Amino acid sequence: AEDGIRDDLVTGVQTCALPISAPIRNPAPRPVARAVADLPPATPPATQARAGFEAQVNGVVDGCTLEVADQRGTWMVELAGVACPAQGEPMEGAARQYTTRNVFTKRVRVVEQQRLGPDSIRGEIIGPDGAVLNEAMVGRGLAWSVGDRYAELELQARQIGRATSELQS
Repeated sequence: AEDGIRDDLVTGVQTCALPISAPIRNPAPRPVARAVADLPPATPPATQARAGFEAQVNGVVDGCTLEVADQRGTWMVELAGVACPAQGEPMEGAARQYTTRNVFTKRVRVVEQQRLGPDSIRGEIIGPDGAVLNEAMVGRGLAWSVGDRYAELELQARQIGRATSELQS
């Protein structure tokens, strides 16, 4: 495509044909932006300055699964602590659009929490603006909390009528 982005109709994965030749840099840690201005952060700011690796997002499978690449190879990253609506469910398109708009073709920091396979991990995605994608998805009502990490944020999102509050998990 003219913009370097194409949709794979078989897998439903958006990919980027642009080269991934930008140098990897380690910017100074920045404070994490809040997922929603009127909600408190789900985790204390001190825990946000974590190690990880930088990668470019080359594909968005769904709102909670991304394909990223770094100098070592390509990785499938499942967002830790959250679950997005499945294909065909209400808000599935909104979750995927939000993820695409915020991180597709961008350099992000991947903080691995669990190895799922040789090229598949579960973790957090910290976007170019410093926001934790996992937290933003729950705070905006585009994903549910799995476990305790984002449970308070989900409860608060439901109380102010965010989108997934209608989907009662």
